Amino acid sequence: MGELVKTPTDRRRPGLEYRRQHFFHFLDQRSRAFWALLGLPLTLVVAWADLLTGYEYAFSLFYLAPISLSAWYAGRRVGVPMAILSGFMWVAADVLTRQSYLSQTVIIWNTVIRTSVFLLVGLLVADLRRAIRAERRLSQTDGTTGASNARYFQSFLKWEIDRAARFGHPFTLAFIDLDNFKQVNDTYGHLKGDEVLQAFAVAAQRGLRRSDLLGRLGGDEFTILLPELDETPARETLERVREAAAAELDSLGVHITFSIGAVTFLRSPGEPDRAIQLADHLMYEAKNTGKNQIRMAVFPPAGD
Repeated sequence: MGELVKTPTDRRRPGLEYRRQHFFHFLDQRSRAFWALLGLPLTLVVAWADLLTGYEYAFSLFYLAPISLSAWYAGRRVGVPMAILSGFMWVAADVLTRQSYLSQTVIIWNTVIRTSVFLLVGLLVADLRRAIRAERRLSQTDGTTGASNARYFQSFLKWEIDRAARFGHPFTLAFIDLDNFKQVNDTYGHLKGDEVLQAFAVAAQRGLRRSDLLGRLGGDEFTILLPELDETPARETLERVREAAAAELDSLGVHITFSIGAVTFLRSPGEPDRAIQLADHLMYEAKNTGKNQIRMAVFPPAGD
């Protein structure tokens, strides 16, 4: 096991910004079924309030709330049915309050027009969110490998450091270097080198959980964040990634090994740069003592 370089520890508790990020992250992770089950009673509450207050009071803005919420977080599949339901609920509230109409045609016309407006809003909100998500993915992703880019990885690592400090759970950060990768570029060219990097990223992702994050810091240097994993399961995960990646690259006719440094944090390292520095230090230990191995340590070191 490698030895860690001691660094100052930031003991500040996460504040309002962390809670805000955690809240919106929680909302983003909810399923379509969740938003459907939430949107339905909200729509019924609005319709009930519309019925109680009579047709003189306009409630169209309140119907838009569950429609927009559902379309934003669950997309068209939930937003469109919610829009249709809201259109019928609005007209039903008018009819039940005994609002007088010239004919049945007026009721049908109002239903169609109101539902169409709600559908338009739902579709626009869903498409806007989809476009924002696509743009966000592009800004967060390394163009060559599909892994997270350095900027996004560090921001996510910061979020995980704050979360771990708040809830008192461990996490593991690994720094990976592809041994002798320069020889691939020199021998086969940079296109082959990019193919190797892509193959590594694909193989590594297959060995990770959905909650884990693979990042590319640059060149042939990658990082992996393993939330809520301590030393033993983290080592098992990294061994699995290493073996899968080696097999994938062998199938391309390229034999590459991996030097990996990993730190399990039982206490906050403070800033993301410090955490990466500690894992990087262990990666160089692995590289300087024979390559093709994993060097792990725990922070803080025993006795601290």
